Amino acid sequence: MFEATTGDRFEEKAASEFDELEGVQKFVYSLLCIASSQRHYLTRDEILLGCTDVSGDPIDALQRLANRHVIVTVPPANHYRARHRMIADVVFDRMQQQRQLLHPLKNLIVALASKFDVHSAGRGDRLSRILTRLTSHAFLLGLLQLEKAREVYSTVENLLATTGCNVEAWRSKVATYGSRRGFGNIRSSVISPSFVTTLSKGC
Repeated sequence: MFEATTGDRFEEKAASEFDELEGVQKFVYSLLCIASSQRHYLTRDEILLGCTDVSGDPIDALQRLANRHVIVTVPPANHYRARHRMIADVVFDRMQQQRQLLHPLKNLIVALASKFDVHSAGRGDRLSRILTRLTSHAFLLGLLQLEKAREVYSTVENLLATTGCNVEAWRSKVATYGSRRGFGNIRSSVISPSFVTTLSKGC
């Protein structure tokens, strides 16, 4: 749709911009593009939580990305997102094509789940909505191999179970959801449940 001033197609420019990044800057940008592609922003603490196993300073990376106008900072609450959702979509597809999606996606889900408070979350809560999307079977199994989806679910279930969510309720709902969506017996194959229904109800 858009053409860059150099004559390159918009998608090629966005992909090239991502490819040129390295280290913690690339990882921070990956987190933000995943969230932005789903129409969500991230806060600074969510980005820090998502970078715990990545070398480098994520705060410095955020500043450098903002200085280059690769990302947008929304004051005063330190909200961050990709500068355009179309760019985030291109980068998201690029990560999937290059098999670079699993690490930032898993880290982002774990970071958000570690913040989730079952007692304060409501149906329209931002954290509930983004977790609902990123952990739905339709989303994850459309992106990852079954073994990788199992890995994500298992990690996040352990985190979320500490908040008092009803794990058995998830599993019952997931079995029904999986058969409706054509994924077979997701409960037995994935082992850990999606919390797509649980989160939407605030557990």
